[in-house]
Amino acid sequence: MEQESASTNAPAASSPQAPVLSNVSLYNMSRDMKFMGVFYIIAGGLYSLTIVGALLGVPWLISGMRLRDSGFSFDSYAQSGDSNLLRLAIDQQSRYFRIQKIILIVALIIVVFGIAFAIIISLFFASHPDLYRS
Repeated sequence: MEQESASTNAPAASSPQAPVLSNVSLYNMSRDMKFMGVFYIIAGGLYSLTIVGALLGVPWLISGMRLRDSGFSFDSYAQSGDSNLLRLAIDQQSRYFRIQKIILIVALIIVVFGIAFAIIISLFFASHPDLYRS
């Protein structure tokens, strides 16, 4: 019984290994990915000039490199048709999205702490108006 369920999960021998993608679509997508990758690398480098900015800048820089590498791998796949290159491109792109998810979570945490800090400071000064009056 277990062997039957395992054999039904295996792909059929006649199923295609890689989806058919137009070279024009791949070219346009990889060009956009490389452009956005360079943007993320530059922005990450600029963010990293400050200590607090480095919390977001370093992951932006790394994700930009992954996105750019993925674009190059999609280009290589479009030229050669090698399914291993497609697998590599998708793997690099999934790493980009994983890093972007981490960046989003860190940014949300920073925003929440920033709002909480602003509220605490506002409440402090509202309860002590004599501190800022001369």
